[in-house]
Amino acid sequence: MSEEIAMSTQKIAVISGSRAEAGLLLGVMQVIKNHPELKLQVFVTGMHLSDTYGSTWQEFPQNHITITDKIPLDLGNSDALSNSIAIGQGIGLFSQSFNIHKPDLILVLGDRFEILAAVQAAMMLNIPIAHMHGGELSLGSLDDRIRHAISKIAQLHFPANQQYAKRLIQMGELPERVFNVGATAIDNIKKIKLFDKPTLEKSLGLNLKHPLLLTWHPETVEQHSTLHSLKEILYALEKFSEHQIIITKANADTGGYEINQYLDQYVLKRPNYHLFTSLGNQRYLSLLQFTQVVLGNSSSALLEVAAMRVPSINIGQRQDGRYKPDSVIDCAAKHKEIISALHTANSDKHKKKCQEMDLPYGDGHCAEKIVNIIAQTNLKALSYKPFYNIDFTIK
Repeated sequence: MSEEIAMSTQKIAVISGSRAEAGLLLGVMQVIKNHPELKLQVFVTGMHLSDTYGSTWQEFPQNHITITDKIPLDLGNSDALSNSIAIGQGIGLFSQSFNIHKPDLILVLGDRFEILAAVQAAMMLNIPIAHMHGGELSLGSLDDRIRHAISKIAQLHFPANQQYAKRLIQMGELPERVFNVGATAIDNIKKIKLFDKPTLEKSLGLNLKHPLLLTWHPETVEQHSTLHSLKEILYALEKFSEHQIIITKANADTGGYEINQYLDQYVLKRPNYHLFTSLGNQRYLSLLQFTQVVLGNSSSALLEVAAMRVPSINIGQRQDGRYKPDSVIDCAAKHKEIISALHTANSDKHKKKCQEMDLPYGDGHCAEKIVNIIAQTNLKALSYKPFYNIDFTIK
């Protein structure tokens, strides 16, 4: 490593704003917490602090993680204006909090607008930034641009596979600061104790019967299609009445509020439909053991679901550009295509493909690798960020 080894105790601030990233960050937090040369700080914000989205901040103390500060944002009805205002609000509140707690590095994951606020605050305070899951694409979502913006601000990078690492270098990031560590989703599957079926059923309040799992987030690039696409999915699922349909609510992206309002009403009249604001990491992974097919447009289908060898149907454009394991079936948000994809996903041929496929997401020790690299890095030296030029010819 080109940077000098830092010997003094460093304060590492982990930022989390949603259920999606919290489960992926938890293992890293625990390794930082137990490292003799590092001190863990945890800042929670966004959907974690909203009753509407399940007040998921409570999962941190339940996992013996102390919250350093809560940064509340007014998410409104999760429309474009509310989320835009929340970014500005977040920059101010994160700046004040960072100025008090003085982290030596902030560690963030992914691509959400509240994380962009934290990163901009850290940048202006000259606090180095480490970024997990950079270099990925999700062309059907504004998150795609946010992710790349965070990568350009960050100085240290922990992509999930070699393809994403190469893209970061293509973007001008120094190769010696880009580490292909894999994905913490693989760590979780190897290390988290999953519920057996009776325990899970008791926790969910359900008797599981051939469950299908649906998560539908807004396609924020094509906002007009969000609710129409959901209706197409639900119409397709009506043809599978022998299955239990378990749905997790949408996130706080623009259009998420409308999706969740519609789902609240839709499930009332259908006894085999069950809607959850948030399952939590342990219940979610446990449920995958007994789920026949996962469908929707969550990035989880490409990571955790694939790693659990469960078939999935990726609907629409939100995840366009991301690496798609062989377990994933792409289809448009049209009920006939979704019905066909469900039959394919349930076939013995596709289930065999899920069991035999390779996954390029590391060996299940991602969290340890990330923390060891941080501990061995001179964080003060990261403030100088050169641009890495790749020689090529423009015709």
